[in-house]
Amino acid sequence: MNLAWSVIVDEYREVCLKAATDNDAFSVFRRDPVFTKVMEFHYQEYGQRCLDIIKRDNPSLLRWMKVFKTGDKRGNPLVYDYDGVSISPSTLRYVKCLSDMIKYFGSLDGFKTAEIGSAYGGQCKVITDIYDVDYHCIDLEEVNMLAKRFIGVSDVRYSTWDMLVKEDYDLVISVGAFTEMNRELQDHYNDMIIKGSKRGYMIGSVILNPNNCYQIADLNKMGDVVFTGEEPETHPTNFTMYWR
Repeated sequence: MNLAWSVIVDEYREVCLKAATDNDAFSVFRRDPVFTKVMEFHYQEYGQRCLDIIKRDNPSLLRWMKVFKTGDKRGNPLVYDYDGVSISPSTLRYVKCLSDMIKYFGSLDGFKTAEIGSAYGGQCKVITDIYDVDYHCIDLEEVNMLAKRFIGVSDVRYSTWDMLVKEDYDLVISVGAFTEMNRELQDHYNDMIIKGSKRGYMIGSVILNPNNCYQIADLNKMGDVVFTGEEPETHPTNFTMYWR
């Protein structure tokens, strides 16, 4: 991890801790400039592109939009009108990732699921909105504290990397986080979680940390991996990968 990114991570942890413990900070955390640099998508056009993909691949998800958007009552994100529904581009991204998983794996109902780098819980929230899953959020301690407050349900598990034990999962998810780690930490997650997972869905880029992380050949060893482009694209080097 380079020094500039290390500083951002430290600031991000402080923002998450404050939002987890302070009502005023929680009410606006999705507008905080440090937080948005790491997590939020603010462009209306990006949200529209996500929505177009959802319509194309899983239009049945459209009837759940009023449920999905309830997460936007927390943290005061920027929202826009999409077909008469006010919802944030970030939430639409999480729904689009859910749409991908349904396309690749079918129903997620009953899946024992682990998310590496679960952040404030946006992906967990939209999945558990419509599926009964055993969900395990894995992130930094301060980030998990925020996710507990954001998700607001008691049947989600939370861990930091050093709390993990080997478990088998039906699905492991990582939207960005796994490919941003160094190889030592990737090996740890691979041993504890990925090797015991029947399915996987990740978005990432090996360009972020090219000298000390898994390359495409390493990622290929994680299962019967299929690589495809990131859609919609957020960076030219990004890719989507899934296996089953």
